[in-house]
Amino acid sequence: MGSAAREKRLRLLEERRKARRASGRDTTQAAQVRAFLRGALAAMAHIRRAGARDGGGAAAAPRLRYSVHHLFDLGDEALAHYYAALLMLRHVDAATAREVLEVRDRFDLVSKAEAVSEKMREVLRRGDARAS
Repeated sequence: MGSAAREKRLRLLEERRKARRASGRDTTQAAQVRAFLRGALAAMAHIRRAGARDGGGAAAAPRLRYSVHHLFDLGDEALAHYYAALLMLRHVDAATAREVLEVRDRFDLVSKAEAVSEKMREVLRRGDARAS
């Protein structure tokens, strides 16, 4: 990408950012979305690291390892983070996480987690398309 193209891209991004701010974006909602996404990404990292630690010997502390049993001990919001992460990873435990949220009557968090995981997949697809 040439220097002129980079400058044009930066200018377009800055214009979009200014337009979004001028439209009066709800900052509290944006903060909540960021917090949920941060939790989902942390859950994803925990789940993915568990696979890397399997067979890690003494360095792999069992209390840190992900397990489906861990889901039952989580609060509603944290469980929704894990549900979003499990969906993103297409993990078999996603169904269990959803069931637990539904038993707790947290359908709002089920919807939120599903929307976040779909949005994350969309972003990844766009990134893959650009890389091709």
